[in-house]
Amino acid sequence: LRIALRNGRRQCTLHPISHFVSTDDVGKNMQPFIQALAAHTVPTCHQQALLDTQWRRVMQDEMDALVQRGTWELVDPPPHCDIVGSKWVFTVKYNSDGSMERYKTRLVAKGYTQTYGVDFFETFSLVARLGTIRLIISVAVHHDWHMYQLDVKNAFLYGDLDETVYMQQPPGFERQGECGKVCKLKKAIYGFKQSPRAWFHKFFEVVSKCGFVRSPLDHSLFIKKTSRGITVLVVYVDDIILT
Repeated sequence: LRIALRNGRRQCTLHPISHFVSTDDVGKNMQPFIQALAAHTVPTCHQQALLDTQWRRVMQDEMDALVQRGTWELVDPPPHCDIVGSKWVFTVKYNSDGSMERYKTRLVAKGYTQTYGVDFFETFSLVARLGTIRLIISVAVHHDWHMYQLDVKNAFLYGDLDETVYMQQPPGFERQGECGKVCKLKKAIYGFKQSPRAWFHKFFEVVSKCGFVRSPLDHSLFIKKTSRGITVLVVYVDDIILT
């Protein structure tokens, strides 16, 4: 009886978007955007990305940022301990006119492999109520206040982990001679179940030191009153409205 053995290494094959998308019925104003999509293929795995110099450079920049932040330390895997997997996620950012802005990649943890009570305990994501957002916009318009939209870059990486979590080394960037070691996390990264909560705790700590007070009616609303006036912050995960 012959048994078919499956190769453990998954092969990744690039297929042009033109194989799946037709522009025949697309309006002229949308065709430049579709053409931009077709011109830039997004990798589906890290093996693909490492073959492209541009994607490889972006991945290296992400790794450098994580190392500089002291996100983890390499240790020998403890016995009888869950090791969370990791993977790369790739996207292409486009400008409003359809032209490419930049390549973006992010190392994420496979949070779906985490076990409650072992490597995470509480989960929480701060999401502003729609009514609160509408109210703040109405008040700002009434008083002719300036409004700003802020996006915290790599927000989750600022959060500190309370739990002890071990993660596999980033695929394709295993340290030479230490491939058997794992990452002991010091900071939260995207993908962990507790990362949004860790980010909010850090955000709350910082804005409280700056004099902001959290509203008891909506914990996403922060107000600071001074002799010069009022400053209001509304938080939606890692996006902020400031007025």
